[in-house]
Amino acid sequence: MPYTTPVDNLSLYDGLPPAQAIVAAWTIPGSNPTVHATAQRHVRAAMPLLARAIERLVAERITQGE
Repeated sequence: MPYTTPVDNLSLYDGLPPAQAIVAAWTIPGSNPTVHATAQRHVRAAMPLLARAIERLVAERITQGE
């Protein structure tokens, strides 16, 4: 089923360092948490290595208190 992720501002995280932008994009659901969760599931299914790397990065940042 096709889906679209609502993005009001594609450059929202451009001011952050890349790793921090990835964590924010992965963890902050924005205006539609349901669509965000669906997109995460799609990434996990289509690119499991990428999803695992993102989740490891998120866990590392949480552990470091960022």
